[in-house]
Amino acid sequence: MKLYYFNINAVSDSLDRKLFLDYLLNSEFMMLHDFGLGTTSIISESPEKVAQLNVSGMGIDVEEINSIGDTSGRFMRVPIAMFQNKNYKIAERRYIDDMYGVFMGSDVKMFSSFTHPRSRSITELKDNIEDKISRIEVRYSHSTGEAAIRQTSSASNDSYYGSYEKRLLSLFLDNLNDALINRGLAYNTSFMIRPDNYEVINYLKSIAVVLEQETITVKSIEDLYDHAKKADSIPLSYANASKAIGISNRIRRVINTSSVAKTMSGDIELGRYISPGISTGLQKAEINSKVLNLGTLITGLPGTGKTNASKLIVGQALRRKAYAVIISPTGEWDEFGHSNSLNVVNLGKPQININFFKCESNNISKFYENLAMLISAGSNSGPYQNSMHNCLLSAFSKIYAKTNNPEPEEAYAEIEDSVIEQHAKRTGAGVKYTKHGENIRASLEGLRQVLMKPQFAYSDSTSFKELVKSGVVFDLSELSNNIKPLIYALILNQVYNISEEFDIYGDNETRLIICLEEAQLVFNEDNESSATLDLRDRIQNFRKNGVALLMITHNINDISPNIRRLCQNKLYFRQSADVAKYAANDLIFNEADYDKIVELMKTLGHRECAVNVVEMSSHGKNIPNSSFVRIMDYRENTYGASDEHIPPESNTAIRIVSGSPDSSFRYEIHYLGERIRSGMSGQHVSIEKGLLPNKKYRLLVLGDKKKENREFQIIGGTDCEIIMQSEHKTT
Repeated sequence: MKLYYFNINAVSDSLDRKLFLDYLLNSEFMMLHDFGLGTTSIISESPEKVAQLNVSGMGIDVEEINSIGDTSGRFMRVPIAMFQNKNYKIAERRYIDDMYGVFMGSDVKMFSSFTHPRSRSITELKDNIEDKISRIEVRYSHSTGEAAIRQTSSASNDSYYGSYEKRLLSLFLDNLNDALINRGLAYNTSFMIRPDNYEVINYLKSIAVVLEQETITVKSIEDLYDHAKKADSIPLSYANASKAIGISNRIRRVINTSSVAKTMSGDIELGRYISPGISTGLQKAEINSKVLNLGTLITGLPGTGKTNASKLIVGQALRRKAYAVIISPTGEWDEFGHSNSLNVVNLGKPQININFFKCESNNISKFYENLAMLISAGSNSGPYQNSMHNCLLSAFSKIYAKTNNPEPEEAYAEIEDSVIEQHAKRTGAGVKYTKHGENIRASLEGLRQVLMKPQFAYSDSTSFKELVKSGVVFDLSELSNNIKPLIYALILNQVYNISEEFDIYGDNETRLIICLEEAQLVFNEDNESSATLDLRDRIQNFRKNGVALLMITHNINDISPNIRRLCQNKLYFRQSADVAKYAANDLIFNEADYDKIVELMKTLGHRECAVNVVEMSSHGKNIPNSSFVRIMDYRENTYGASDEHIPPESNTAIRIVSGSPDSSFRYEIHYLGERIRSGMSGQHVSIEKGLLPNKKYRLLVLGDKKKENREFQIIGGTDCEIIMQSEHKTT
């Protein structure tokens, strides 16, 4: 005899235990209740029947395991003839479940067996009980006389109701009649406990009628199982036997809803629909790639499976010839990029040159207008966003009138001049900024930090359009958090520029996927943010251009409600308790289930989510009711990355020549309007790996007074000699 073991991983809050027994018809089994570990297991000779519980819609999730440990030794077999019927309501209290709370943490294991009665035992036992009841005297009477009043009185007692024996036999008879009415379905039920666990035995006696118990000695779990099958007791109907089905209160409870699987089909598989309750069904959950251009929002707490679902969608869309641009603040998309032959660009390293100011389209004015808007939105400029936007527009209108591929430092110099022009005035002592000007300059610090990195500092850069056509993963993991929103904005402007060249006949196809991890870095909950307002209009055009926007966030409130409403495909994983109700409002479920859905959104398991996606049919695109899906696991192959590196930073040697060889100088080096180096030196200044090759820097040799300062231009990575000839500024 070979036995199979299954752990119960999760159970519906409304599991019908009588239906559970009915499902296991013709199957004998045991349950192991481990009070120390808080686990419940099923032991059976019929593995197929138990394994199919996962797809039965019963509301129980099981997982096969290898063994349950050693069970040799002595056991006390406690056969159950009837559960006590004192105010017992199965929906309100389950006595065996309660035992986990009473004995939790104790080193106690209890087995419960459910075996089939012998042939004809139910009818034979029923006849015997009826015969015993009929033999009990129904009525007796006696008289008393009192001579004084010559009156006789009689008193009677009804033994049928007064006799404990007869009441118990009547309960047994009701139980057997119930079994016969229900097709003769019944189980012999016993509990096996170690003899020294007398507290457990006493508890069982307090909740059930226990027949004569016996001590048995077994060598293995197979021996225990075989003994349980051969043992005899009063058969319990399914209604009564179901009260012996106990499940640990440590096992995850899942709220049951009326969610049902849909019949829609598509070319992108997500996983399997979850039947009402908890079980994963056999029906596939799919999305049609033609509806991805209607916007997709994937949200859930960390570790719930958002990125896994995103990879499933993007990976299958790539096989249908779509391009993909993936922006991730971490490196978790790198392996995906390598396994799908995408460019993987770590923006924190000098891997390739990218000039975010380079316009690769003919519509230059639209390019720099969007660039100004997104830079101001990604720079955390707060109430000065509009002022900063105007300064950027003014600067870009001048620089892009000359070229569509400006040097980044020249573009920044034009921005500085624009800020001075609008929010400052020049004086003999320098530049005096207004409050707006000071705040705009402070907000530009992120842009300065970006342009000081060699990978973003050169006009001679990789074609962004070629990167996109091959597919690209942008890894921002090595960039600081304060500049990540700005990098998102700069990348998005380039992608927007490319997508605007698509024709408007992409309604039923996906040409380009823009996948944004941590999308709230740019599109936050602020409805009035310029980037959010811009995206609200863009999403409508994305459908016509065949552009699929996939946004991933931790909870739904990270994204503006205006954007959420426009995203017609939603995958909502587990939400935090304070936003679960908002997630339920976004979904389409039966109103009667609303409270259950709110609770369920707080407790969804790993890779489980509520799905609401557009379906394609002969009648067009429709939104069905939401349903729950268990997302399948995405697995990728890892290949080594082949990175293209740009030249590293070079040493810069400066020689300052003056009349006296013993002279010493205080100096400062400026780039992008900011001081990046300062110090004291003699005639030789050596700067190791601090300046970008071929970039222009401003060297100030400081005098005792400000008017005595001398200014020179030096080139990074080259040696230069500066001759101090006069009091006038010399370059």
